[in-house]
Amino acid sequence: MQFVIANGRFYYHNLTTGAKTWEKPSAFGTLPSRRAGDSGGGPSSTRIFVVGLPFTWTEEELSQHFQPFGALTSVTIQRDANGRPRGSGIVAFVSHESTHAAINTMNGYFTEGKYLKVSLSRV
Repeated sequence: MQFVIANGRFYYHNLTTGAKTWEKPSAFGTLPSRRAGDSGGGPSSTRIFVVGLPFTWTEEELSQHFQPFGALTSVTIQRDANGRPRGSGIVAFVSHESTHAAINTMNGYFTEGKYLKVSLSRV
């Protein structure tokens, strides 16, 4: 299993042998989806879905909160037909490691009276 510590660094724990290492084991990987035709989301995704965003946040503020975890490819605040924020957004990272560090750290983050819910995006 892969774990992340407070500074964003990963370590790996083999549940069978009990061994722990900072280096990613060569056999470590994720299984492909079992659903036919499933090409988005899942373990290989680098996009996260963020719910519970303050309605005052812009793409720039969302970006500032997630850039510490790694390089971003896109940041989008979801808006209604009138252009008002819906309180959710999508953040896309360059690497899987950055994606998982952001999820592990920011899920449950308290800001402006709300707790963020952060998960892999399915779209």
